[in-house]
Amino acid sequence: SDMRAGGAAASAAAPPPPATAEAAACGWRWCGNALEGGGLKCGRCRRVAYCGKPCQTLAWKAGHKAVCFARPGGDGGDADAAAVREAASSLLPLGVLDDVVPPTTSAEVRATSACELQKRLNALEAALAQLLRKARTVLSMASDG
Repeated sequence: SDMRAGGAAASAAAPPPPATAEAAACGWRWCGNALEGGGLKCGRCRRVAYCGKPCQTLAWKAGHKAVCFARPGGDGGDADAAAVREAASSLLPLGVLDDVVPPTTSAEVRATSACELQKRLNALEAALAQLLRKARTVLSMASDG
C-alpha cells in the first residue's frame, strides 16, 4: 500500500508527455505537415525536425539560425519545438518575415508545395525501385526456365 501511494505521488509530480501532434509536426511554423520517419533534423542542433529541405531552409532564414547558434554546443538534447519556434520569432525584428513567408503569401504556398512535391517524388522513386526489383525477378525466373 505504501508503494502504491509513493508511485501515485511520483507519477503525479512527473510532467505530462509532450503532445503527440506537436512532436510530430514540421518545425517550420507555417507548415503544419506531419513528420514521416522522424523528419529532417537541423544538422547543427538536432533539436528541430522539418518535413523537407524547403521548410528547413525557410526556418533557418526566418530565425532558427539565431536560436540554433544561441544554444551552446547544440548538444542534441530534447527540446520543445514550439518553444524553439517562439524564441525564433521573438528574436526577429518586425518585417523580417515579410519577404520569407507570412502564412497567407504565395511564398508559403510555394514552400508547402515544394515539401509535398518532394514527398511525392520520394514515394514515386520508392515505387519505381520496387517495380524494378519485381521486373528483375520476373526476368531472372524467365531466363532460368
